[in-house]
Amino acid sequence: MPHNYVSSMAVCPFYCEEQPRVIFCEGPFPGSSLRLGYRGSAAAHKEAYCRGRWEDCPIAKMLWTQADGGPMVQRKGRGYPGAEVPETPPAGKTDI
Repeated sequence: MPHNYVSSMAVCPFYCEEQPRVIFCEGPFPGSSLRLGYRGSAAAHKEAYCRGRWEDCPIAKMLWTQADGGPMVQRKGRGYPGAEVPETPPAGKTDI
């Protein structure tokens, strides 16, 4: 089984860690995580969203907004305590 590693190039506040074909993101509940697996490489998703425009990622959009429409400010981000996550969407990205 491949080892998980944390990319220093990831900019998404919900990113936790990865494998070549899997991305782990924080889940919708405290202490939970999501596993996004690909049959092939996950490199295209990582480059486009985890290391790029995370605001456009469907997973980040889902995690950003709770069922009542409020931001999920309890996120720690990056899978370790103390990581900073913005409490509001980036400027010009209020639709996420």
